[in-house]
Amino acid sequence: MELLDALLDSWDRQTRIVDAVASLVNEENRHALPSPDGKPLDRQLAHIHGTRVGWLSQASPKHAEGLNQIDWNGDLDEIRAALARSGEAVGAATRELLISGAEKAGP
Repeated sequence: MELLDALLDSWDRQTRIVDAVASLVNEENRHALPSPDGKPLDRQLAHIHGTRVGWLSQASPKHAEGLNQIDWNGDLDEIRAALARSGEAVGAATRELLISGAEKAGP
């Protein structure tokens, strides 16, 4: 396996893990805190998505199109769907940037 394929496979694996964890968040536990000073689970998931969108808006704006920040108090299915879309978009942008030989992604 080449380095590019290994990197992208690793990203895909990570997104599957995040998606699997997100599938375990429900209305009963969405406001649970991982630590006394931590963010609630739904806010953590929205933060992951928001970080991806922020990176994409700088590194590959075309891949950020249609991805918006989400309300962490919103519908959990929408949060999970947004996470899946941003995960796919980061993977696609990363592949394109690396194949193009870009030396830097983002500002």
